[in-house]
Amino acid sequence: MYKLLLVLVLGSSLFTAYTAPVNAATKVEKTTIVESVNLNKAGIDELRKIRGLGATKAQAIIDYRKANGPFTDVKQLLNVKGIGEKFLAKNAKLLSI
Repeated sequence: MYKLLLVLVLGSSLFTAYTAPVNAATKVEKTTIVESVNLNKAGIDELRKIRGLGATKAQAIIDYRKANGPFTDVKQLLNVKGIGEKFLAKNAKLLSI
């Protein structure tokens, strides 16, 4: 099959940085497009579909919700450990309560 080759040239030196076989068996992860996620109803799997949100942060959202009751404003997400302004700015349009 074909090979994917990345070559890095520095000055007069030539380095092969990565060589990998490319074929039909190469695993490609599908990207899930999420229209909206309800912070008060979503389980861990649905929360993980949000870009930049892994299992640990998704569980932190669920734990916060259990400890403090339902979210009344999307900005309350900033109270969850590991969630910051950048994350909220990127994903605010996808989040609902």
